[in-house]
Amino acid sequence: MRKSVFLAVVLFLATGIGAFAEIELGIGIAPPIGEVPEDAASDGLFGDATTVLHAGYSFWWLFYASYDAFVLPPYAVSQMTGTIDPANGGLQPGYYRPGYLNTFNFGIRPRLGPLMLTASIGANSLYIYKGEEDGLEPPPLGVNLRFGAGWKISKHFGLMATGTTVFGSMDELSNTLDALNSDNPDVSAAAEDRILANLFPSIVFSLYF
Repeated sequence: MRKSVFLAVVLFLATGIGAFAEIELGIGIAPPIGEVPEDAASDGLFGDATTVLHAGYSFWWLFYASYDAFVLPPYAVSQMTGTIDPANGGLQPGYYRPGYLNTFNFGIRPRLGPLMLTASIGANSLYIYKGEEDGLEPPPLGVNLRFGAGWKISKHFGLMATGTTVFGSMDELSNTLDALNSDNPDVSAAAEDRILANLFPSIVFSLYF
């Protein structure tokens, strides 16, 4: 009897997810809002533009899971892997080379007619270009927060604007929050700059299936 009930629940959940599910694939841009070095545009292909590749899965109208890959220019990787000096608030730059930021998020995305809202939290991993070959220490798993809103243009097309705040690791998140609450104005200002440097507002055009 218990097995029958369990199988019925599993079947209901599986068919329910399928009945109220939607898959989306998209591509977009994420221009940084922090300070961009003057020579960033000289880096050719990686320049100062950040490309976003997006995949999402929504089910039961409310819940939402997504994967996003950010193609980062060298200065963005340097800002993300840098550290804040707790003594004077100076920012020690990290690795200056291109990379890929992969984010895996879970949250909610309710729809009100064509309007879509989203809020999620997730983990992110940073791949540094040729980092292993040059003996660079791989960054640990990080965390991120994302909020956004979008508009369903038609049944199969839509636009979504989001803001993703990225921290390279849990230690970085903790250190940044500590610096933000510091009595030293230089240290707290450096923390604010760090948060802005790692904030990626993106606009993604998606196909829905």
